[in-house]
Amino acid sequence: MSNIETLTADDIAGVQFLYGAPAGGPISISSAPFDRGADFTGHGMPDLLWFDPAARLAGAWLLNGDQVQSTQAFGPIGAGWQPVTVADFDKSGRGDIVWKYGDGQLYGVWRMNGLTVTSTQILTAPNSNYALVGIADINDDGYPDILWRDKQAGTLFVWYYQGTNVVGTQTLTPLSPEWTVEGTPRVSGQVEILIRNRSSGAVELLQTNGASVVQNLPLGTVPLNWQIVACGDFSGNGTDDIVWMDTSSNTLGIWYLGPTGVVSEGIVATVPPDWKFAGLENLNGSGRSSILWRESNVGYVGVWQIQAFGISQSYILATVPLAWQIQPVTGQ
Repeated sequence: MSNIETLTADDIAGVQFLYGAPAGGPISISSAPFDRGADFTGHGMPDLLWFDPAARLAGAWLLNGDQVQSTQAFGPIGAGWQPVTVADFDKSGRGDIVWKYGDGQLYGVWRMNGLTVTSTQILTAPNSNYALVGIADINDDGYPDILWRDKQAGTLFVWYYQGTNVVGTQTLTPLSPEWTVEGTPRVSGQVEILIRNRSSGAVELLQTNGASVVQNLPLGTVPLNWQIVACGDFSGNGTDDIVWMDTSSNTLGIWYLGPTGVVSEGIVATVPPDWKFAGLENLNGSGRSSILWRESNVGYVGVWQIQAFGISQSYILATVPLAWQIQPVTGQ
């Protein structure tokens, strides 16, 4: 990889202020990696889900682009529960909040209407060997499905959902223990399963037809100091791309994907060690993902708008006290 550009904090700084932040305690922002964004009102723009692990409070910011229009706190949340992601289970156009309890044998869903919780539902793992590794529309019917993995055998298993009901189940594929599920990107209109070999660094896409894996598509082999941190659409073409971080240098890179694999790859920038990757959001409604960053000295939450392998715009979404933490939600 080449063309590395090193940025200082001044390159990222802009002027915005924190609107309506919940008071007190560490706060972490859930950036909803399993879905297209946390849109609680159906206005076509992503919102932000917050969680206060000390006070056991959840909260939401309703956004209009990069402006916070209103906020709402929920709770207290029962001990042991933490947010996993946001997904629209009832095809209302509004996101519902998924929660995990303890080690992941129990999950809950809050059905949302804007900032109001209208109902709740408990989901139980198939058995104690299974862990939730993804929420995505596997069969392309408009409803999110739940992807489980047998922690002992490695097998991938899907629950097909319509509304609150499981309407079918399917074993997708066996998967050797050295392979980990890294995401569920949408490539050329179909949800695929991104996996990586934790020994060799090899990366593959499990291409599905909604009911089974029809092809293993090798994407490449990457040194293990590079980690996959997110999948998002940076070109606005409807295909998700892969975001990489080099943990040894704090360098960010992107793989742009197409139907046959990696179309192009490159470095975006090396950032100072006090800036950490914090997630992706489509903040401006353009269909293109923006990168969220967290700064550990002043407390900035920074945003990068990406154009190819360059930064077209950078600014501060909020300045947050250092006790507050942004924690990308993995769902595992």
